[in-house]
Amino acid sequence: MFDVFDEHFWSTVIPQASQVYPSVWHAAVAIATLKSLILMKENGKDPIARDQETGLYGYALKQYNRSIQYLINVLSSTATFADHEMILFTCILLIRYSALCGNQAEAVTHIRNGLCLSKVWQPWEDSRGTSKPERFFNCVATVASIDVQFRRLEVTALLTPFKLVSSTTHQYESAILSEVPFSSSVDAYLELLYIDTKWKGIVRSYASPFGDIKMQFIADKCQTLRLPFRTWQRKFHDLQASMKPVDHTNEAGRIEAVRRSTMRVLELTLEAMTCVDTVSGEIAWDEFSKNFEGITSLCRHLFEELEASKHWNTGNGKTYLPDSSQFRSLIGLPLVAVGCFSRVPSIRRNAVEILQTYPFQDGIFDSVFYVEVIVEKMRLEEQGVLLAPLEAGCECIFGKFICNAHRVCQFIMSPLRVTLRTGYDVTQDKTGTEFILPAS
Repeated sequence: MFDVFDEHFWSTVIPQASQVYPSVWHAAVAIATLKSLILMKENGKDPIARDQETGLYGYALKQYNRSIQYLINVLSSTATFADHEMILFTCILLIRYSALCGNQAEAVTHIRNGLCLSKVWQPWEDSRGTSKPERFFNCVATVASIDVQFRRLEVTALLTPFKLVSSTTHQYESAILSEVPFSSSVDAYLELLYIDTKWKGIVRSYASPFGDIKMQFIADKCQTLRLPFRTWQRKFHDLQASMKPVDHTNEAGRIEAVRRSTMRVLELTLEAMTCVDTVSGEIAWDEFSKNFEGITSLCRHLFEELEASKHWNTGNGKTYLPDSSQFRSLIGLPLVAVGCFSRVPSIRRNAVEILQTYPFQDGIFDSVFYVEVIVEKMRLEEQGVLLAPLEAGCECIFGKFICNAHRVCQFIMSPLRVTLRTGYDVTQDKTGTEFILPAS
């Protein structure tokens, strides 16, 4: 369930919280029961009797309902910071439970509620570092440890075709300009999530009149994030210079090596997102082909490392890397960016091939959805000069280069339908190309 930046949260903080908050205990039991049932069915060694399966589902649902009941009993007028922490902990677990059940509507509800509350609960001036402000002394976790969870949720939620109310999104104008040096890669990861979330909030809007989601990946406001990113990058490079070489002979060293590779992937991704020339349009992504090539190569290595780790015993019967959908999405989301932005056929086909080999679903984010969109986008762009030739001609070179007019610059999405609009469609106010995603 965890990734390399929040293992402590799941292995230490959640068990501690389950001893303090009954709602967290019941939610954790519900997830464990459901996950055990799923694993039993996947293994297929011993067929599960129908009554046993029904009993396990029923027990998981019972624990889920008990957890919800504790939340209902919290009064907003008298709620303490510990009460808020309990709700946030429970909300994180209930999102996982709903995702395991395949109930995306319920997962969306929990994400909305959790993001809204985390916005109210979090005091930005106290969120850095590992110390807890005085008013949080009765809480289990530091502000930052929970903050990582909700920034990750926000990053993935902003890429989904599900509507989120505006009050769920954060504003980070002051927070992301901190000059405080990083003390660890986890600190760097959290601050990068601030920038990533802000970028996704800029490029996502609602398309009227149906409330569909519009993604326009080059927008004027993106340039406002260049200074925050460069500040982050300078601090990150300072941190790297002070780091000791990784010892690959032990578990901690191998995890740290993966953490550093993952941070490099995220750095390459956000560098392209925040530093792209917003004036020249989609063609500006071509300047970052080296970034996209590096992302694809590193992500393939990380996924292969993840698969190989399953066969490496650490002495306690566990693998040293978390084979979880959340970890897969952490290194998979940059591949989605490559598929969306790169127009080099070999690079984006490699990205799609990796995503098809290692699909994931993180809460309400589904990589299969974007693979379908990217494949259709490739078809539309690479054959654009043949499918929709312009009367005045264009600069396309079939099989080699795609002009601005034939590049897709907008997605308009709903859970089952996607409309792709090229630069020409936008300038001529045309609807674009609509296609229906196959039912999963």
